Amino acid sequence: MSKLESAANIATVFVGIAVCLTVVQRYRVSGAPPHRPAAYAVSDNLSGALPVTFAAADRTAIVVVQTGCRFCENSIPFYRRLIAERNRLKSNVQIVFVAPARDTGIQASLALKGVVPDTLLHTGEGVGLHVVATPTLIVADRDGKVVSSLMGELADAEQREVFVALFGRRVS
Repeated sequence: MSKLESAANIATVFVGIAVCLTVVQRYRVSGAPPHRPAAYAVSDNLSGALPVTFAAADRTAIVVVQTGCRFCENSIPFYRRLIAERNRLKSNVQIVFVAPARDTGIQASLALKGVVPDTLLHTGEGVGLHVVATPTLIVADRDGKVVSSLMGELADAEQREVFVALFGRRVS
């Protein structure tokens, strides 16, 4: 092997290491994987997709989760805080969780972790919601129009965005 080939091989190894370190750093800094596009666009209407009375609240948080989802598990503290802030502010916000039909133990699992939504629906119960990943969090207004839609484990800035969308202000 010539000196040129050796130098090229060494350079290739260093570039590979740099790429790996960049990817690891991105995950470590944000605490969450890079986000995919949201499931629903702002202004999409969910009125017929869920058996929920959107007009009963100023805002509705729809959280799609499933047992065994690592990002759902990592998001449990955020969901507890979401419910606690709604209760503390006495806000007219309803919180609806949706899980796959086969996920029959989700209610007990959430309750054990201190997450008790207003409503828990399973797909197939009049639920025509289509998401490609869990967790997915959708905020809708009283007409059922999407105000915000995010997928995956939310970074701190995205969590603050959800609080503003739900409560109209930042929450401490």
